[in-house]
Amino acid sequence: LSPPAQTAGDATDSDQLELFQQILETERERSRALDRRTDVALEAVKVSDAADQRQYDFHMRRLESDERLAKAHLSLLSKTVLGAGALVSVFVLLVLYMLFFGTATQADRAETILTWVFVALGGGGLFVAVQRVAKFLTR
Repeated sequence: LSPPAQTAGDATDSDQLELFQQILETERERSRALDRRTDVALEAVKVSDAADQRQYDFHMRRLESDERLAKAHLSLLSKTVLGAGALVSVFVLLVLYMLFFGTATQADRAETILTWVFVALGGGGLFVAVQRVAKFLTR
């Protein structure tokens, strides 16, 4: 007994089945390639997100550091202004005490000191005014 001979219709079905299997295998390969590309794209997105997070963390630490530094500068400035104000107040009180309750010599010295202070303040005010006008004109 021998196997039945293939007819022309059987050969066509066999060829179509083989062609279908090749197409199916090609589609599977294309799907695997697409999966690999998707995996690569996902990995690139993860790496980009990680870099963005590191950059965000860096900037947040920098902002916090700048904020602490600004607070420290403000604290130092306020302490300096308060200290200078206290010294000026003591100086003015001392000069006024000398002027009103001191001897004639002390009163003369206090008057001279007050004259110098007012001239210096006037000159400083004039200097600041000229600076502001120059800055306004050069804008």
